[in-house]
Amino acid sequence: MKHHFQRTALILLFAVLVVMTIAWGAALAGSDSAPLDPPSRISRTTSTSQPEFVPGRLLIQFRDRGGPEQAAIMADYDLAYVRSLQSLPIDIVQVEPGRELALAEQLSRLPGVRFAEPDYYLHAVRGQTTTPNDPYYSDYQWQLPHIRADQAWDVTTGSSVIIAVVDTGVDLTHPDLASKIVSGYDFINDDSDPSDDEGHGTHVASIAAAATNNSEGVAGVSWGAKIMPVKTLDYSGTGSLSQVADGITWAADNGADIINLSLGGSSPSSALESAVNYAYGKGALLVAAMGNEYEEGNPTSYPAAYDHVLAVAATDDNDGHASYSNSGPHADVSAPGGDPTDGSDGNPRHWIIGAYWRGASFSGYAWLAGTSQATPHVAGLAALLLSVNSSLTNDQLESIITGTAVDVQAPGWDEFSGYGRIDALAAVNEALNMLTPTSTPTRAATST
Repeated sequence: MKHHFQRTALILLFAVLVVMTIAWGAALAGSDSAPLDPPSRISRTTSTSQPEFVPGRLLIQFRDRGGPEQAAIMADYDLAYVRSLQSLPIDIVQVEPGRELALAEQLSRLPGVRFAEPDYYLHAVRGQTTTPNDPYYSDYQWQLPHIRADQAWDVTTGSSVIIAVVDTGVDLTHPDLASKIVSGYDFINDDSDPSDDEGHGTHVASIAAAATNNSEGVAGVSWGAKIMPVKTLDYSGTGSLSQVADGITWAADNGADIINLSLGGSSPSSALESAVNYAYGKGALLVAAMGNEYEEGNPTSYPAAYDHVLAVAATDDNDGHASYSNSGPHADVSAPGGDPTDGSDGNPRHWIIGAYWRGASFSGYAWLAGTSQATPHVAGLAALLLSVNSSLTNDQLESIITGTAVDVQAPGWDEFSGYGRIDALAAVNEALNMLTPTSTPTRAATST
């Protein structure tokens, strides 16, 4: 995947890629059908001028792991072993704070070291038909009919495909999500309670797979899919490379079919790429946001830029380039992400509504915009494809999604929308067409 374009690597400083917008709906006041107030504000964080990483920590892959050469290097450079990454031959070591970059450069030149790098921080990237009875669907979820999800639901509404949401966690008791949760993990607090304490992950999860046709809140792209919450970002939407890499490999080891990564940073990382390759090798489809910094220099965002990752850009409600959405030669596909003019923009077609962490003292639903919001539309679509044809590989899923996308901007592939904006009905039909006599039968559709 992504071998279809040759590109020059850009060595950029690690940059904050955050949610484009948070705009809050009014409290529901006991009524599931009460309309939301217009969005109230918008905030952006632009690129930082300096790299950000965990102080006093490096990630190292030794060639002679556990052997005398590693022991000698550890002693010579005064490295203290902390732990190893999940399922990867990569060690976290403690070093003298302030020497991280210099030591990483020195160690990387040693014959006994495959790579050494700081443990950079990653950040949340802050964007006849079936009609569900969710109260916000008809008035506010314009993007679902726009991608023909409503017509795809006539074929399937999804089955128990597992989508791992590697993010800030998920509100585990939210009425639109509680029935969809499978066991996850919290790599911020190192425990088995991946509860959201920021809101971003809850919003992302609901776009992909909110409980639908349940007379509650919003509809998800894949009604029947399950959500695996993997918390790798903290209350501020920030997590380290090691935490995100651990989250990716943990999700792959624990049965995730699809891994949603609405997060990123602009510094390439061998450790993060190793985690991506590991999950891909386990058969998972990785879907990642392109980033929201087009107007701040358009840096390349990782993990979206890696091979074996389906990179998602954002389109507006007219299928144009969303003004904030990063572009580049690694763009694979696009999906609606909203594109408000500012925080007072009252047009619901300029936003994406979704569930939100109720601990933030809001109504439990919010309007956001960004490539973070575009990405789970693609993850949910992949779950629909697996629901009708469970024999599909991760490469085949990408091929179907990109091959059936609607060419909405420049003819053919372009760096703003990739192969085009997703088309749920066309993709589901293609997945059905690929069924063979030896394929697993179509999974039963669900409507709960």
